Amino acid sequence: SSVFSLVATLVGGGCLSLPFAFQKTGLVLGVTYLFVSGVLSGYSMRLLLSCSRRTGAQNYEECGEKAFGPRMKYVTMCLLIGMTFLASVAYLILARDLATPLVESYVTGHQTEQKTHNLIALVCLLPVVPLCYAKSLHSLRFTSLVSLLALCLLSVAIVYRTVDRASQRPIRID
Repeated sequence: SSVFSLVATLVGGGCLSLPFAFQKTGLVLGVTYLFVSGVLSGYSMRLLLSCSRRTGAQNYEECGEKAFGPRMKYVTMCLLIGMTFLASVAYLILARDLATPLVESYVTGHQTEQKTHNLIALVCLLPVVPLCYAKSLHSLRFTSLVSLLALCLLSVAIVYRTVDRASQRPIRID
């Protein structure tokens, strides 16, 4: 169950944001940014693993504490809380931006105001809130499986749409 959760989390954001990033940057710059990000992420993981192996630390807080002193444990906790909060906000905004056109097309039939967009965000949040209070990841195994299948479907749809549009106009390479 934790594997499904991890894969759904890692693939989900990238699957939804990479096409937008490539559209804004172009193919060459997008691939360059993606490659540099991958190299830096790999290097960060090697540093964390090296620190963990040398100090015996089991989590980020312990790595920070053993590498930089006791105050860094709390700094690391604050950074993790901030990163988790900001990732949650980003997913909420993404869900709102994806759900708003659906509501405008199929429910209201016209363009909605900003207040309605915020209401749509809250409606997207409601089914997720109870899942946040699960005692273990094991209880989310079916939710993670469904989200992973939805990501696979979304990936197929994005590839299909990309191929369809690429056949209609040339790809920008700047």
